[in-house]
Amino acid sequence: MVDFSNLNYLSRFHARLSWFSVGRRSRRYGFLLSCLVAVCFISVCCEAVELTGRLTSSLYGWERSGDTYWRSYVGFNSTAKLWRNSQLRSLSLHTNLRWTGDLAASEPGTPQTYIYDLYFRLSGYPAGSAIYAGRQFAYNTLGSSLIDGIRAGFRIVKSVNLDLFGGATVSHETPDKIQSLSQYGLFGSRVEYSRSRWFRLGLNWLARTSNGSVSRHRAGIDVWREIGRGELYSRVSYDLLDLDMAGVLVRVAARPDKWYLSAEFDWRKPSVDGNTVFSMIDADAYKGIRLEVTRALWRDIRVLGQFHRELLKGVDSWRSAFGLRTTHFMVAWHHRDGYGGESDGIQGQASVNFRRNLELYGSAFVSRYLIQPETPDKIDAYSSSAGLLWRPGRAIQVRVEGQYLRHAVDKNDFRIFIGLAKYFKVSADESEVAK
Repeated sequence: MVDFSNLNYLSRFHARLSWFSVGRRSRRYGFLLSCLVAVCFISVCCEAVELTGRLTSSLYGWERSGDTYWRSYVGFNSTAKLWRNSQLRSLSLHTNLRWTGDLAASEPGTPQTYIYDLYFRLSGYPAGSAIYAGRQFAYNTLGSSLIDGIRAGFRIVKSVNLDLFGGATVSHETPDKIQSLSQYGLFGSRVEYSRSRWFRLGLNWLARTSNGSVSRHRAGIDVWREIGRGELYSRVSYDLLDLDMAGVLVRVAARPDKWYLSAEFDWRKPSVDGNTVFSMIDADAYKGIRLEVTRALWRDIRVLGQFHRELLKGVDSWRSAFGLRTTHFMVAWHHRDGYGGESDGIQGQASVNFRRNLELYGSAFVSRYLIQPETPDKIDAYSSSAGLLWRPGRAIQVRVEGQYLRHAVDKNDFRIFIGLAKYFKVSADESEVAK
């Protein structure tokens, strides 16, 4: 069990979050972030139109090998509308930051800083455009990544849109550094034609460099069409490095009265960078078939079923699920067989609203699995969680949650999560908006 009696962790909470007990490089980086956040607040209070966002703080505790661990998390997510006019032109700053630190360490340390979003958005220059500059998530149907760069969207004509992006990818190991654009670059584009709200056609291109050479270069086309109560989506991609097909995806769905039916076929090459030794290995392509059926029985009660089969060379794998779902309750049975082992499990989720601002929720999953046929007996695994969500005000949320996990490696794993979220909105005087 987690030792909750040692509350000196909490008393050292603010000391652990200090940015000024660190090295020179981290100190400069923390100072830069502090300045950006301060500029955001000052701009809103003085001249900016509006600042909205969320400030979160949480504490996560668990025990492993007889030792107790505590980690703190602080997050800041905001949108600052710095300027706008009556011609739908605007400038805004978007941030999504997180700091995490180890409260169980013997010496105060430096909180790790993660920047998921930190970019400016300029809309309406030129008309019908939106330009994003900074750290952001860039994507099209061929790939995606977190980049330090520029993304731009333009409306060429009423039914044609052009999206462009380019920048240096962000390393998972060193997210506080900006990598070289020539060494680790990502570039992409998408042209989309929308004849009506029932039809879309897209042309995509993506190129990625790694260690100074091209690691991925692909082009593709995708089509979406709505027909009555049904829809069709298809996507084809081509590898410009190997001059070969890279993937094919076909998905159909229908919504007749009280039913939802969906089917999907997915074929794709292994996702391996073309400038690595792994690209020389002759690996089989992935092929998968997915079926899904949902039937409304009465009010919000629905029965659901899913079937997924992976077609591999020499050995296949399939998994299925059947269950019952309502707004506040869900129970389902899962089964897996073939490549990857055999398993059966029962999953349940429930939530109860005692009052308008108080919710009690919980979940449990019990399973038995067999990794290899040579294993004499199946292994049991259990996981469960229970929590309380309290909303004392319209802009405040408090969450307390306990978690329990038991499997072959860890026989007794108990964890606790405590979180606080504060939503805020600061607006300038409406008479200043049009200036």
